[in-house]
Amino acid sequence: MPLPLKTAASLPDEALVPYDSRDRWRRPYRPGPVRVGGAALLLLPGGAGLCAAVIAALAALWVVAAVCAVLAAVLIAVAVRWVRAGIRVGPRGLRQTGVLRGRTVPWERVAGVAVVPVPRGRGIEVRLAGGGALPVLVTDHGPDFARRPMAFAAAVAGLERWVAEFRG
Repeated sequence: MPLPLKTAASLPDEALVPYDSRDRWRRPYRPGPVRVGGAALLLLPGGAGLCAAVIAALAALWVVAAVCAVLAAVLIAVAVRWVRAGIRVGPRGLRQTGVLRGRTVPWERVAGVAVVPVPRGRGIEVRLAGGGALPVLVTDHGPDFARRPMAFAAAVAGLERWVAEFRG
């Protein structure tokens, strides 16, 4: 019995991204292979640390189990934050997130985004309405766009479109 083949071209746009909601924080670009690969490499020792914690707990080595569990939790948390770092847009404003901290700017304070030169290439700068700008976190040589100049250009265009839509 042959099975029907469904492709992305045969589905309506709503079916392609069912979670696509204007009420959620969205990244206007995909995380790059360097970012995803780096997180995967951090998750490997994190998983090994969790296994070591279970083995130590089964052997009644409680201090060793606790140390392994804490180290594994830190590695896993850093991996998750590493993947989530970048720029997001949502109905409440623009959110720029790094590995250790993030900042949300309401749309009233966002003047726009621009491509600016940085020491090793170009970066996306979020300009504020009262003058000034947020620090540049997303660059064309960063983990999202390394060796992918077309993806960087598409991300800039997408981010400009989102800013215009939410501010307008």
